[in-house]
Amino acid sequence: MSRRPPRNPGSANEAPPLERLWTVNQVSGVWQVSSRTVRRMIADGRLRAVRFGRAVRIPANVAEAGAGPRTVERRLGNRPRIARAVNRND
Repeated sequence: MSRRPPRNPGSANEAPPLERLWTVNQVSGVWQVSSRTVRRMIADGRLRAVRFGRAVRIPANVAEAGAGPRTVERRLGNRPRIARAVNRND
């Protein structure tokens, strides 16, 4: 029976610490936006995410320092609003 040498905590073979991951719902709750907005940001490439099969997770450091609601653009519609003159004499 052979004995293994004790493991050195500073060893080069040691795996890096695991990163905390947030769900889409957790990020949307903190940022106070819909989960659809978070998913859209992931699809657009504005938010980095990790996929495990169908599950989508956002690294905590990205979510905490990430885009947040400040950079989420709200659209008023597809067309610009045009003011029209109204003739009330008709």
